[in-house]
Amino acid sequence: MPDIKTKQFIDQYRALYKTLDPIYCPALQTIIHFNSRGFNHLIFKGNKKRTDAIIRERLSLLPLATSVLQTSCEITEIRTRIETNQHKTVQATYYALEASADNKTRIRVIIRQIGAKGSCHFFSIFKLN
Repeated sequence: MPDIKTKQFIDQYRALYKTLDPIYCPALQTIIHFNSRGFNHLIFKGNKKRTDAIIRERLSLLPLATSVLQTSCEITEIRTRIETNQHKTVQATYYALEASADNKTRIRVIIRQIGAKGSCHFFSIFKLN
């Protein structure tokens, strides 16, 4: 792939992301949605933009997200924290799922759920090694 500007790279993957349909995740036994919060988290951490290298790495892993969600049989980590969401204080739960992309690389996908009854949505993806 010829070297393209990060903005164009982001736009290409945004178009791909918008085509992702909700998917059933056996490990969580629920449907995972792909919304703008998940995509934005790949570009920003809070209000700060990630480095171009990290943005490119995470976006290039995006096509693997659905296979990780479908093949992961167990949740490898659960974290909860209190967050402010639309001027309300809520509990957010983060679930980590992992799978091998090949014999050398493990991929971790993070799923976020706002509140006890909120729907789950894709939040992040990255390489573990």
